[in-house]
Amino acid sequence: LCFDAEKNLHIDLYLKEPGDLNHPLAGWFCPWGYLPSFGFFKVDHLQFTEAHIQVAPFRVSDWINQHRSWLGQFEGFQTHIGSFESKLTYRFHPDIGLIFEGKFNLPDGYEEVLYFDGWIYVKDRGFYPNKQTESFRLYPGLRVAFSEIGPFLSAHREELEGMLDGLQMKAPIVKKMGLRLSISPEGSVMLSPQIEYEEGIDPLQVVWFQEWAFVENVGFQHVSKEMFLPEKYREPVTVTPEQEMSFVTYELEGLLPYLQEVDHAFQKPSFLHLWLEGIEKGRQHTWVVSLVYRSNWGDAVATDLWQKLQTSKKLWLSTLGLIVLKEPRFMWLRWINKRRVNPALNQIRLSHIEWLKLNLFETIQLSPHLTTAELRLWKKASHLHNEPRPHTDLLKSTLRPYQQEGLTFLWRLYSYRLSALLCDDMGLGKTHQAMALVSAVAYRDKSQKYRYLVVCPTSVIYHWQALLARFLPSFRVYTHYGLDRSLEQFQEQFDLLLTSYGILRTGRDNLKGLHFEVAIFDEIQVAKNHASQTHKALSQIDAQMRVGLTGTPIENRIRELKSLMDIIVPDYLPSEGVFRDLFVNPIEKEGSQERKELLTKLVKPFVLRRKKSEVLLDLPEKIESVAYAELSEEQRKLYREVAGQLRQGLLSDLEDARKPVSYVHIFSALAKLKQITNHPALYLKTGRFHEHTSGKWNLFIELLDEALGSRQKVVVFSQYLNMLAMMESYLQERGVRYASIRGATRNRQEELRRFQEEPDCEVFLASLLAAGVGIELTAASVVIHYDRWWNPAKENQATDRVHRIGQTRGVQVFKLMTKDTVEEDIDQMIEKKKGLMEEIVTADETLPRLSREELLAIFRRLPGDMASHP
Repeated sequence: LCFDAEKNLHIDLYLKEPGDLNHPLAGWFCPWGYLPSFGFFKVDHLQFTEAHIQVAPFRVSDWINQHRSWLGQFEGFQTHIGSFESKLTYRFHPDIGLIFEGKFNLPDGYEEVLYFDGWIYVKDRGFYPNKQTESFRLYPGLRVAFSEIGPFLSAHREELEGMLDGLQMKAPIVKKMGLRLSISPEGSVMLSPQIEYEEGIDPLQVVWFQEWAFVENVGFQHVSKEMFLPEKYREPVTVTPEQEMSFVTYELEGLLPYLQEVDHAFQKPSFLHLWLEGIEKGRQHTWVVSLVYRSNWGDAVATDLWQKLQTSKKLWLSTLGLIVLKEPRFMWLRWINKRRVNPALNQIRLSHIEWLKLNLFETIQLSPHLTTAELRLWKKASHLHNEPRPHTDLLKSTLRPYQQEGLTFLWRLYSYRLSALLCDDMGLGKTHQAMALVSAVAYRDKSQKYRYLVVCPTSVIYHWQALLARFLPSFRVYTHYGLDRSLEQFQEQFDLLLTSYGILRTGRDNLKGLHFEVAIFDEIQVAKNHASQTHKALSQIDAQMRVGLTGTPIENRIRELKSLMDIIVPDYLPSEGVFRDLFVNPIEKEGSQERKELLTKLVKPFVLRRKKSEVLLDLPEKIESVAYAELSEEQRKLYREVAGQLRQGLLSDLEDARKPVSYVHIFSALAKLKQITNHPALYLKTGRFHEHTSGKWNLFIELLDEALGSRQKVVVFSQYLNMLAMMESYLQERGVRYASIRGATRNRQEELRRFQEEPDCEVFLASLLAAGVGIELTAASVVIHYDRWWNPAKENQATDRVHRIGQTRGVQVFKLMTKDTVEEDIDQMIEKKKGLMEEIVTADETLPRLSREELLAIFRRLPGDMASHP
C-alpha cells in the first residue's frame, strides 16, 4: 500500500516480493499467478481479485471505512480511534483564489499528513478520524476561484463564521456606502460611489467579492443589501444625453435608497413662479416681455426654458430643479414662434392671444423693479377691458338681458381683434346676437366701408335672408345662391354677403380676394371634420373677426371642438398630436377630470354658452318623456328572424380583435332592426301600413289623437322618408291638414308659414336632418320623435325648433322606443356617454362612437336564429 503525489491510494498484489508481478513475463490469472523463475502460484484467501487497485482521493474515506479491518494487518496503515485537534484556515493564491487548509496540533515527528473527507493519513502511523469535517462540507484542500468567492461566502456564511482561523466574517471594514448624483461641468449626469471606511482601513487594500469586502489580515465583511451598491454603480458612471431620459424615468427611482448626496437639479422644486421683469409695447398689437422663472433652488430666464421646450426631451435638469417639460402649464410658451423669441436679451414678443394663454396657465408675479409705465402696460395687456358700450341703433330689435351680455362678450373680443364661438342653447337667439355685433361694428365706424359675411346651411339661407331684411334693413344684403350668382358687383353695391356652405365648398366662387370685417358661420358644427372641404374653405376666409354659431360644438368627439377653434382662432390650440395626447386620450379613454378642466380653461376666453334653464326664466316648461311600445306579434317574429341572421354574420367578426370594426355594416344592420321596430311595412318597403301591425305605430296614433283632441299642434320627426310618407297617407285618409319638410322640399318657407299661421294645419312632418336647425315651429306644443337618432344632440336641436323664444305654451316631448329591442340598448349606452360637452363648454350633448365592446354587448343580446328560439 502507498500514496502517490496526487493522493491516490495504490494497493498492489505481489507473489514473492513487492513489484514482482510488474515483470514483463509475469502474469496474474486469479487465483493463479505466474513468475518466470518460479512458475505458477495459487493464492488463497484473497481480499481482492485484481493485481492492482487505485483509489482516487475523493473515494479514499469510503474505501477505508469498507476495508478498515483488513488494513489493520498492514503496519503504518492501521486505523485509529483517537483524533487530532485541528482548525480550518485559508490563504489567497494569485492564480487560484481562496485555498482552505487544515492546521492540526500534531506531535513532534509527525510528517507527511494527507487529508481526506473522513480521515487523516499520517505516514508510517496510519489513519486517524478527521472530526473537523464531520458536520461541514468544508475541508482542507478545498479551492474556490476568484469569480466564485462571493457566492461561496454567502452560501456558507453560517458555517464559516467563527470556524476559520483568521477568517473574520464581520470585520469592521465599511462604515457607510452610497451614491452622489450630480451634474458635471459639461452638463452630463454623474453618479459617483461614496464609501466611508472604518478608521485604519486603506481603501486601496480593499478587495470586493460582490457584497463581501476583504482586507488581508483583517478579514471579510458582508455589506447588507440595503447599503450595498448595485454592481453597475460601484465605479463612477456618466449618463450620456441619449441615456438621460431612460435613466431618469426608469433607473433613478430604484437608486433613491442609495443616494447620499443629490444635486438639486434632480429634485422637483417645491414652488415655481413666473416673474415679469420688463415689458414694452411691440409692433402690430404685441407686447415684448422679459420673464424669469424662480424656484426654491434658483432662477432661469423664460427664453432658456423655451429653448428646452423646442427639443424632444421630457425633462430639464436645471438651476430651477427637475422640470417636467411636458407639463401643461408650459404649453403657452412651447408654441411661440422662434421669430418672436430673443434668447440673447431674454425677450419674448406676445400677441393678445398669447397673452391670454399665458394668463390662463400662469399667475404672473410682478418684479418690484417695474416702472410705473411698465405696470400700466402690463395691466392693459393682461386684461380685456370693456370697450365703450356697443350701440345697436341699426338693429331693429330689442335684445334680452342675456343677449346683451352675449353682445358685450363678442364686442370685447372684436375690440381686441379676437374671434369667438357663441354656443348658446338652441332657441336663445344666437342669430340676433350676431346681427347685433354687425350693427355695433357698422355704427362705430360709419366712415368705414366694411364688408360682412354670413355663411349658413342651405336649409336656412332664406330664413337668414328674412331675418336680415327685418332686423338690419339698412344693410344691403346680397344672397349669393342659385344658378345666376355672381360676386362682380358685391363690393360696390352691397354690405353683407349671405351664402351657404355648399356654395363655399364648391370652390368655383373664390372669396380669397375679399376681406370681411366680421364673418359669421352659422351652425359651424358642419365643419367639425378638420379634413373636410368645408373646414378648408372656412379656414381660408379673410376676416378681421370670425364668429361661429352652434348649439353643439361637440357632437361626437373632443377633436371636433379643436376643428372649430382652428377656424375661429387658428394656431391657438396645440397641434394634432399634442392635442390628442394632452386632451383626447386622457378625457375620452381615461375620463381625466384634470384634463377636462384644463381644456375648459383654455377655450373659455373665446367660448360663450348659456342654457335655457339659466337665462330664460319666462320660457314655458318643456316636459320630456320616453313612451314605450311593445313589439306586435308580426314584428316580434320578423325582428327575431332578421336579428338572428345579422347576429350570426357580424358577431364573429366583432369578437375577432384582429379585424377592424366595419361600422358601415354594423350601422346598416342596426338600421334594419330599427326599421322593423318602426313598422314592418317600412322594412319590407311596401308602404301599405294597413296590412301590417306595429306596436309603435299604434302608440303614435294614440298620442296623435290625444294631442289633436286637445287642439294642440304636433310636430313629428323621423329619420326615414318612407316612414313620413306612411304618416302622410294616414293623415290624408283622416282628413287632417299637415305641412312637411324634407331634404328635397323646395318651398320650405311656404310649408313653415302654413303650419305657423293657419289654425287648421295641425301636424308638421319633418325629417330630422332637414328640419332640425334654422327654423321656428313655435305654433306646436307637442313634439313626437318617432324614432331615436344616434346622437341626442340632433334630437335636442330638433326639439328646440318648438321650445324657443316665441313659444307661449308648455311643450310636451315624446320619444318613442320599442321595449326589448336594439333601440333600448343604444339608448342606454348613449345616456351613459352624456355630459362630455357640458363639462368642457357647459352643455350636455355628445355621442362618442360606440366601441367594439359596446357593439359586442348589443349583438350578444340579439336573439339567435329562428331554430334556436321555439
